[in-house]
Parts: sequence; structure tokens; C-alpha cells
Amino acid sequence: MALSFGTDGVRGIAHSELTTKFVQIFGRAAAEEFQSCSWLVGRDTRESSLPLAKFLANGLASTGGEVFDLGVVPTPLVAAASKIEEMPAVMVSASHNIWSDNGLKIFGPGGLKLSDGSQKSIEQRIKNLLETEPNEISEQQATPYLEPEADYLRSTVSSLEGRDLQGQRIVIDCANGAASHIAPKVLLALKADLVVINAEPNGRNINAGCGSNQPLMLQEKVLETKATLGLALDGDADRLIAVSGNGAVIDGDQMLCLFATDFARRDLLQSQAVVVTVMSNMGLIRAMAQNNIRVEQTSVGDRNVLAAMNEQGIELGGEQSGHIIFGKHSTTGDGILSGVLLADLMKRWGGDTVAIAASAMKQHPQVLINVPVAGLSIDVENVFAQEIINATNTLKGTGRVLVRASGTEPILRVMVEAETEQTARSVATALAHDIENHVIGSLPKPGH
Repeated sequence: MALSFGTDGVRGIAHSELTTKFVQIFGRAAAEEFQSCSWLVGRDTRESSLPLAKFLANGLASTGGEVFDLGVVPTPLVAAASKIEEMPAVMVSASHNIWSDNGLKIFGPGGLKLSDGSQKSIEQRIKNLLETEPNEISEQQATPYLEPEADYLRSTVSSLEGRDLQGQRIVIDCANGAASHIAPKVLLALKADLVVINAEPNGRNINAGCGSNQPLMLQEKVLETKATLGLALDGDADRLIAVSGNGAVIDGDQMLCLFATDFARRDLLQSQAVVVTVMSNMGLIRAMAQNNIRVEQTSVGDRNVLAAMNEQGIELGGEQSGHIIFGKHSTTGDGILSGVLLADLMKRWGGDTVAIAASAMKQHPQVLINVPVAGLSIDVENVFAQEIINATNTLKGTGRVLVRASGTEPILRVMVEAETEQTARSVATALAHDIENHVIGSLPKPGH
């Protein structure tokens, strides 16, 4: 069965689910969809990324177009190059997933992720191509894109409008991923006192015990070096999680709260609004209300955040996971840019990152439990309606419950937010147990 688009592109186990044949056909389907003569391709540091990128290029070039190879670069750089060149682009990456996974993130001309309609059209083309078993596509040689980092580095540095980060000791965790080379360059160009960790990729250590999903190593290094701030990227650098001077984690909600407040103070938030997702903490929404900033909520995924920003003319949006989109600067989540702007904010506000991070918002305890649902397609809202109602009633109006299917993994995410950690964990555990029992009862019996 062909892979389909999830929250952020197509993703699967490299070579067993995301096969070279599928990737090549994906490229051909995308080329047919856009009827474009030129494509950009970037990749992360997984050992599967280079061979998959080569087969992708074969497919993209199969209709006669030229393919430009950006090499190992972050996803936001691919999006930026797509905007500059007005070419569609594909990033070979599974983002924050483990090394054995891989994926494809596709951008239309202008650096925008695809609409639902375009994704469905490409999926149908892939299905048709797989069914017709096309002949082998001849191998194509991608053209190297000269100095792919130059424009991105220049634009990221210029986002501070002449200011720099001198005096800021910053630890950057590159997750042994796509930003291992360029992220330190950006921060050094801004005169930061820089400490770099996890910037030695070997094909299998991407996101391994490091990066935005596992910031413990960063927290320890910030304390050890008495740093002002720590910045943790994920494998393709489209998200950021930060660490304040006392080792406390600053998540995407807290960063978004700080940015929105700062933008409003500097008259850079003309819409007086931000876009967040359904996973955002209630504390963020209340903090925005206190600052007279409207909150628009959308489904999970920075693609959905950007769509809402564009539709409503909102300059800023993001996710708790660390995808932050600055409409003035980017068309996708950009962890390096977010880190630069956060460090600048901290310096302008006085440099005490502990106090600044603590002032952002009062976070409500939020517990997230994953329930495996491999092999099942579930209409969450209808199938688990009663379980969700029961859990919500237990909170008696002091919290909220959210159950959703992951867009990147075969799991259901059960999230409960409450006034206390104990209540949130108790309700989430009970709800996850009820859902797990329901799922087990839905599985086919052996021999059937």
C-alpha cells in the first residue's frame, strides 16, 4: 500500500516503507502535478537520505525537468530557496524521527507547503503509477546548486536589523542533523559566544538522545557552561526548543507568547493576533487575552498554521512543539531563525533568561499519552465520543481533553490539561486505558 501525506509530508521506515521505487514514483507524480521544468532537492544527514534523494531526482526529472541539488541543508533553507527561485522543492527528511525513518516534505513554487487538494492529487497520481507498474526511469544527474547557504545565512543575520548577539553565551544543539554546519555559522556571524554540541552527524546519530525532543544534554551543557541560553533544533531544523540560564525548558508556547508580546510592544503585530494549534496550552491563550491579542486556533501542523496566517493576515503563529512561523521572514517553521530572534529578544529585554522565560505565561499541567493503533483507520471523534465526554466531565470545567490521530505515526495522542499535574495524569491515564481497550477489541481475532 502506498504511503500517504500526514501532518507534514510523507514519512515511513526507510527502504521498507519509504522505498526507492516509491520515492522515484513520488517524484514523477509531483513533476506531473506541477508540470515544472526545474526542482530543488535538499536532504538531512540520515544514511538513507542521499540514495533516496537520487531516486527522487530521477522521478522529478522524468518529465524533462532539471533538478538542482541543495545538498545537506535545513528544511527552512529549502523553503527559502524555493521562494527565491520560484521553483517547487522537496526535502528528504523525517524531521525529529529516529535515523531509520525518512520522509519527503514538498513545497510548491514560492516555498509554500501544499494544499489538501494538491496532496490528494499527487496521492492519486502515485496510486495510478504504482498500479500501472511504469518502466524503470533512467538515472538522472542532479545539478549542484552553488552556495546554497549564502542567501539563507544573509537573510537570517539581517533579521536582527543590524543588532548582534555579542555578550550572549549560547549553547546550540544541532541534533546531529541538517543544521550541523550552518546553524553555528549564523550565530557566530552574529558574534554570539558559542558552544556547539551534537554537530557531528554519522548517518545514524540524528536526534539520538539530543535535539528538540530530548533536551537533557542541552540543559546540562547550559548549566555547565553558565550559558545565557540554550537552543535545541530537530533533525531538519524546522523546530526549536530553548533552555533558559537555569536549565528550564522553554517550549513553543512560551516562545510564541514572548514573541507575540514583544511584537505587540514594537507595533510589529498589526493584526493583534497569533495563530496556534489545538495542542497549545491554555496558559498561552489566557496570557494572550491579558495582552489583548486575539488567538486563532487551527489543526496541528505548521502547514495549517501558515494557511491560517495567510488567510487572515496574521504575522505570527506556531506550535507547542517548537515550529514558529514569522510571516515577515519565512514560509515554514524555522528553528535557526527562531533561536536568533529569541536570543535577540532576551538581550533587548535585559538578558536574564530565567526571569524572562518565567514571565511568559503560567503553564497549565498538560499530560500526553500515545496509544498505538497500527493497522487501524479510526474516526476519533465518533468512535471515542463517549470516552472523551466522560473524561471531560471528570474535569468539571477546569481543563480540557483532546484525542487526535498522529499525522506522522500510527498512534492516537491523548492529551489532558488540568489545574494540577495529578488530575491531568489521572484523567489522561484512565482515558488512554479506555481507548486502548476499545482498540484491542477492534482488532481482528487470530485466524480471521
